[in-house]
Amino acid sequence: DPMNRTSVALKAESAQQPKQVLKMEVAVLKRLQGKDHVCRFVGCGRNDRFNYVVMELQGRNLADLRRSMNRGTFTVSTTLRLGLQILEAIESIHSVGFLHRDIKPPRPVAGFRGTVRYASINAHKNKEMGRHDDLWSLFYMLVEFLFGQLPWRKIKDKEQVGKLKETYDHRLMLKHLPPEFNVFLDHTSNLDYFTKPDYQLLRTVFENSMKTYNVVENDPYDWERMSSDSPLTITATANTPQHHTRLTPAQMGVVNASQLPADLLKENAMMQLTVALLL
Repeated sequence: DPMNRTSVALKAESAQQPKQVLKMEVAVLKRLQGKDHVCRFVGCGRNDRFNYVVMELQGRNLADLRRSMNRGTFTVSTTLRLGLQILEAIESIHSVGFLHRDIKPPRPVAGFRGTVRYASINAHKNKEMGRHDDLWSLFYMLVEFLFGQLPWRKIKDKEQVGKLKETYDHRLMLKHLPPEFNVFLDHTSNLDYFTKPDYQLLRTVFENSMKTYNVVENDPYDWERMSSDSPLTITATANTPQHHTRLTPAQMGVVNASQLPADLLKENAMMQLTVALLL
Protein backbone atom coordinates (compact mmCIF):
# COMPACT_ATOMS: atom_id res chain seq x y z
CA ASP A 1 0.00 0.00 0.00
CA PRO A 2 1.99 3.05 -1.24
CA MET A 3 -0.24 5.43 0.73
CA ASN A 4 0.60 3.87 4.11
CA ARG A 5 3.85 2.18 3.07
CA THR A 6 2.63 -1.16 4.42
CA SER A 7 2.70 -4.61 2.81
CA VAL A 8 -0.63 -6.14 1.85
CA ALA A 9 -1.88 -9.48 0.55
CA LEU A 10 -3.30 -9.69 -2.97
CA LYS A 11 -5.52 -12.54 -4.14
CA ALA A 12 -6.42 -12.77 -7.82
CA GLU A 13 -8.41 -15.03 -10.11
CA SER A 14 -8.60 -15.17 -13.89
CA ALA A 15 -11.49 -13.18 -15.32
CA GLN A 16 -11.96 -16.04 -17.81
CA GLN A 17 -12.29 -18.92 -15.34
CA PRO A 18 -15.77 -20.52 -15.31
CA LYS A 19 -16.28 -20.44 -11.54
CA GLN A 20 -15.84 -16.93 -10.16
CA VAL A 21 -15.42 -16.96 -6.37
CA LEU A 22 -13.79 -13.66 -5.42
CA LYS A 23 -17.05 -11.72 -5.67
CA MET A 24 -18.52 -13.82 -2.85
CA GLU A 25 -15.30 -13.62 -0.84
CA VAL A 26 -15.31 -9.83 -1.06
CA ALA A 27 -18.96 -9.69 0.02
CA VAL A 28 -18.26 -11.89 3.03
CA LEU A 29 -15.13 -10.03 4.04
CA LYS A 30 -16.98 -6.71 3.88
CA ARG A 31 -19.79 -8.09 6.04
CA LEU A 32 -17.23 -9.18 8.64
CA GLN A 33 -15.34 -5.91 8.92
CA GLY A 34 -15.17 -4.72 12.53
CA LYS A 35 -15.52 -8.25 13.93
CA ASP A 36 -12.74 -9.68 16.09
CA HIS A 37 -10.21 -11.98 14.40
CA VAL A 38 -11.13 -10.83 10.90
CA CYS A 39 -8.64 -9.71 8.27
CA ARG A 40 -8.88 -6.01 7.29
CA PHE A 41 -10.32 -5.43 3.82
CA VAL A 42 -8.23 -2.95 1.79
CA GLY A 43 -9.90 -2.96 -1.61
CA CYS A 44 -10.88 -4.91 -4.71
CA GLY A 45 -11.12 -4.47 -8.46
CA ARG A 46 -10.99 -6.08 -11.87
CA ASN A 47 -9.57 -5.64 -15.34
CA ASP A 48 -9.79 -7.60 -18.58
CA ARG A 49 -7.55 -10.36 -17.22
CA PHE A 50 -8.05 -10.58 -13.45
CA ASN A 51 -10.40 -10.06 -10.55
CA TYR A 52 -8.57 -9.25 -7.33
CA VAL A 53 -8.99 -8.47 -3.65
CA VAL A 54 -6.47 -6.73 -1.41
CA MET A 55 -6.39 -7.41 2.32
CA GLU A 56 -4.21 -7.02 5.36
CA LEU A 57 -1.06 -9.15 5.24
CA GLN A 58 -0.97 -11.86 7.89
CA GLY A 59 1.89 -13.68 9.58
CA ARG A 60 3.04 -17.28 9.23
CA ASN A 61 0.26 -19.86 9.07
CA LEU A 62 -0.51 -22.04 12.08
CA ALA A 63 0.31 -25.28 10.27
CA ASP A 64 3.86 -24.06 9.62
CA LEU A 65 4.19 -22.73 13.15
CA ARG A 66 3.09 -26.04 14.66
CA ARG A 67 5.46 -28.03 12.48
CA SER A 68 8.30 -25.72 13.50
CA MET A 69 7.89 -26.73 17.15
CA ASN A 70 10.38 -29.28 18.52
CA ARG A 71 7.73 -32.01 18.82
CA GLY A 72 5.48 -30.75 16.07
CA THR A 73 2.83 -29.83 18.63
CA PHE A 74 1.61 -26.81 20.55
CA THR A 75 1.43 -26.64 24.33
CA VAL A 76 -1.94 -26.78 26.09
CA SER A 77 -1.66 -23.05 26.82
CA THR A 78 -1.19 -22.06 23.18
CA THR A 79 -3.80 -24.55 21.94
CA LEU A 80 -6.52 -23.38 24.32
CA ARG A 81 -5.95 -19.69 23.61
CA LEU A 82 -5.90 -20.24 19.85
CA GLY A 83 -8.92 -22.54 20.02
CA LEU A 84 -10.98 -19.98 21.91
CA GLN A 85 -10.16 -17.28 19.38
CA ILE A 86 -11.00 -19.59 16.49
CA LEU A 87 -14.33 -20.44 18.13
CA GLU A 88 -15.07 -16.72 18.48
CA ALA A 89 -14.18 -16.20 14.83
CA ILE A 90 -16.50 -19.04 13.77
CA GLU A 91 -19.32 -17.54 15.82
CA SER A 92 -18.75 -14.16 14.16
CA ILE A 93 -18.89 -15.76 10.74
CA HIS A 94 -22.08 -17.63 11.61
CA SER A 95 -23.62 -14.43 12.98
CA VAL A 96 -23.57 -12.69 9.60
CA GLY A 97 -25.16 -15.51 7.64
CA PHE A 98 -22.40 -17.81 6.42
CA LEU A 99 -20.52 -21.02 7.22
CA HIS A 100 -16.78 -21.63 7.24
CA ARG A 101 -16.50 -25.12 5.69
CA ASP A 102 -12.74 -25.01 5.33
CA ILE A 103 -11.13 -24.45 8.70
CA LYS A 104 -7.52 -25.42 8.17
CA PRO A 105 -4.19 -24.70 6.49
CA PRO A 106 -3.92 -26.41 3.02
CA ARG A 107 -6.04 -25.53 -0.01
CA PRO A 108 -9.22 -27.53 -0.63
CA VAL A 109 -9.25 -30.51 -2.99
CA ALA A 110 -10.87 -29.72 -6.36
CA GLY A 111 -14.61 -30.32 -6.26
CA PHE A 112 -14.58 -30.93 -2.52
CA ARG A 113 -15.99 -28.37 -0.11
CA GLY A 114 -13.40 -28.36 2.61
CA THR A 115 -10.04 -29.93 3.35
CA VAL A 116 -9.93 -33.71 3.69
CA ARG A 117 -7.96 -33.83 6.93
CA TYR A 118 -10.31 -31.50 8.82
CA ALA A 119 -13.56 -32.00 6.91
CA SER A 120 -16.67 -33.19 8.73
CA ILE A 121 -18.39 -36.45 7.82
CA ASN A 122 -21.14 -34.43 6.12
CA ALA A 123 -18.52 -32.81 3.89
CA HIS A 124 -17.25 -36.24 2.82
CA LYS A 125 -20.82 -37.25 1.96
CA ASN A 126 -21.33 -34.04 -0.03
CA LYS A 127 -24.28 -33.16 2.19
CA GLU A 128 -25.38 -29.60 2.81
CA MET A 129 -23.32 -28.40 5.72
CA GLY A 130 -24.43 -26.48 8.79
CA ARG A 131 -22.86 -24.70 11.72
CA HIS A 132 -21.93 -27.92 13.49
CA ASP A 133 -19.66 -28.93 10.60
CA ASP A 134 -17.38 -25.98 11.38
CA LEU A 135 -17.17 -27.20 14.98
CA TRP A 136 -16.10 -30.67 13.84
CA SER A 137 -13.28 -29.07 11.87
CA LEU A 138 -12.22 -27.11 14.94
CA PHE A 139 -12.26 -30.30 17.04
CA TYR A 140 -9.97 -32.10 14.59
CA MET A 141 -7.65 -29.12 14.48
CA LEU A 142 -7.36 -28.97 18.28
CA VAL A 143 -6.41 -32.64 18.41
CA GLU A 144 -3.71 -32.05 15.81
CA PHE A 145 -2.43 -29.00 17.67
CA LEU A 146 -1.87 -31.04 20.84
CA PHE A 147 -1.03 -34.48 19.45
CA GLY A 148 0.60 -33.52 16.15
CA GLN A 149 -1.45 -35.86 13.97
CA LEU A 150 -4.89 -37.31 13.23
CA PRO A 151 -5.81 -41.02 12.85
CA TRP A 152 -6.24 -40.67 9.06
CA ARG A 153 -3.00 -38.72 8.50
CA LYS A 154 -1.46 -41.35 6.17
CA ILE A 155 -4.57 -41.94 4.06
CA LYS A 156 -4.58 -39.92 0.85
CA ASP A 157 -7.88 -41.10 -0.63
CA LYS A 158 -10.77 -38.81 0.33
CA GLU A 159 -13.33 -41.62 0.30
CA GLN A 160 -11.25 -43.80 2.62
CA VAL A 161 -10.74 -40.91 5.02
CA GLY A 162 -14.49 -40.34 5.09
CA LYS A 163 -15.19 -44.00 5.85
CA LEU A 164 -12.66 -44.01 8.69
CA LYS A 165 -14.15 -40.87 10.21
CA GLU A 166 -17.62 -42.43 10.06
CA THR A 167 -16.55 -45.59 11.91
CA TYR A 168 -13.89 -44.14 14.20
CA ASP A 169 -14.72 -43.77 17.89
CA HIS A 170 -14.10 -40.04 18.29
CA ARG A 171 -14.05 -40.38 22.05
CA LEU A 172 -10.60 -41.94 21.67
CA MET A 173 -9.37 -38.51 20.59
CA LEU A 174 -10.36 -37.03 23.94
CA LYS A 175 -7.28 -38.56 25.56
CA HIS A 176 -5.25 -35.90 23.74
CA LEU A 177 -7.42 -33.02 25.01
CA PRO A 178 -8.16 -31.56 28.45
CA PRO A 179 -10.98 -33.47 30.23
CA GLU A 180 -13.43 -30.59 29.79
CA PHE A 181 -13.59 -31.35 26.07
CA ASN A 182 -15.94 -34.26 26.73
CA VAL A 183 -18.58 -31.52 26.81
CA PHE A 184 -17.37 -30.07 23.47
CA LEU A 185 -17.58 -33.45 21.73
CA ASP A 186 -20.94 -34.37 23.26
CA HIS A 187 -22.49 -31.04 22.28
CA THR A 188 -21.13 -31.10 18.73
CA SER A 189 -22.21 -34.73 18.24
CA ASN A 190 -25.79 -33.88 19.22
CA LEU A 191 -26.14 -30.94 16.82
CA ASP A 192 -27.82 -31.23 13.45
CA TYR A 193 -28.17 -29.02 10.40
CA PHE A 194 -30.88 -26.80 11.92
CA THR A 195 -29.66 -26.56 15.51
CA LYS A 196 -27.80 -23.45 16.60
CA PRO A 197 -24.67 -24.33 18.60
CA ASP A 198 -24.47 -23.18 22.21
CA TYR A 199 -21.44 -20.97 21.71
CA GLN A 200 -21.41 -19.87 25.35
CA LEU A 201 -21.25 -23.50 26.48
CA LEU A 202 -18.32 -24.12 24.13
CA ARG A 203 -16.55 -20.97 25.32
CA THR A 204 -16.95 -22.23 28.87
CA VAL A 205 -15.18 -25.47 27.88
CA PHE A 206 -12.12 -23.46 26.86
CA GLU A 207 -12.31 -21.12 29.84
CA ASN A 208 -12.62 -23.96 32.36
CA SER A 209 -9.72 -25.79 30.74
CA MET A 210 -7.61 -22.63 30.94
CA LYS A 211 -8.34 -22.43 34.67
CA THR A 212 -7.46 -26.10 35.16
CA TYR A 213 -4.09 -25.64 33.43
CA ASN A 214 -3.42 -22.17 34.90
CA VAL A 215 -3.24 -20.62 31.45
CA VAL A 216 -2.40 -16.92 31.51
CA GLU A 217 -3.94 -15.00 28.60
CA ASN A 218 -0.89 -12.80 28.01
CA ASP A 219 1.71 -15.56 28.12
CA PRO A 220 3.91 -15.79 25.01
CA TYR A 221 2.69 -18.20 22.34
CA ASP A 222 4.94 -21.18 21.63
CA TRP A 223 6.45 -19.64 18.49
CA GLU A 224 7.20 -16.42 20.36
CA ARG A 225 9.23 -18.32 22.93
CA MET A 226 11.24 -19.95 20.15
CA SER A 227 11.73 -16.75 18.17
CA SER A 228 12.73 -14.39 20.99
CA ASP A 229 16.27 -14.28 19.60
CA SER A 230 15.40 -14.58 15.92
CA PRO A 231 12.20 -12.83 14.77
CA LEU A 232 9.88 -14.77 12.49
CA THR A 233 9.90 -13.99 8.81
CA ILE A 234 6.44 -12.84 7.79
CA THR A 235 5.08 -14.66 4.77
CA ALA A 236 1.64 -15.04 3.29
CA THR A 237 -0.01 -16.60 0.27
CA ALA A 238 -3.17 -15.72 -1.57
CA ASN A 239 -4.92 -19.01 -0.93
CA THR A 240 -3.88 -20.17 2.52
CA PRO A 241 -5.58 -18.83 5.64
CA GLN A 242 -3.12 -16.89 7.78
CA HIS A 243 -2.89 -15.76 11.41
CA HIS A 244 -1.10 -12.88 13.05
CA THR A 245 1.66 -14.25 15.23
CA ARG A 246 0.72 -11.82 17.98
CA LEU A 247 -2.14 -9.65 19.15
CA THR A 248 -4.79 -11.44 17.11
CA PRO A 249 -3.38 -14.87 16.23
CA ALA A 250 -6.74 -16.17 15.08
CA GLN A 251 -7.39 -13.88 12.13
CA MET A 252 -9.77 -14.83 9.37
CA GLY A 253 -9.83 -14.07 5.68
CA VAL A 254 -12.43 -15.17 3.18
CA VAL A 255 -12.13 -18.39 1.21
CA ASN A 256 -14.70 -21.00 0.26
CA ALA A 257 -17.55 -18.90 1.62
CA SER A 258 -21.18 -19.92 1.28
CA GLN A 259 -24.41 -18.37 2.45
CA LEU A 260 -26.79 -20.27 4.69
CA PRO A 261 -30.20 -21.24 3.33
CA ALA A 262 -33.12 -18.92 3.97
CA ASP A 263 -34.79 -21.36 6.38
CA LEU A 264 -31.91 -21.04 8.80
CA LEU A 265 -31.55 -17.31 8.31
CA LYS A 266 -35.12 -16.81 9.53
CA GLU A 267 -34.13 -18.21 12.92
CA ASN A 268 -31.68 -15.44 13.73
CA ALA A 269 -31.94 -12.22 11.71
CA MET A 270 -28.51 -12.75 10.17
CA MET A 271 -26.83 -16.04 10.88
CA GLN A 272 -23.96 -18.29 10.05
CA LEU A 273 -21.16 -18.35 7.54
CA THR A 274 -18.43 -20.40 5.91
CA VAL A 275 -15.22 -18.52 5.17
CA ALA A 276 -11.63 -19.56 5.55
CA LEU A 277 -9.52 -19.29 8.65
CA LEU A 278 -6.19 -17.73 8.13
CA LEU A 279 -4.28 -20.63 9.57
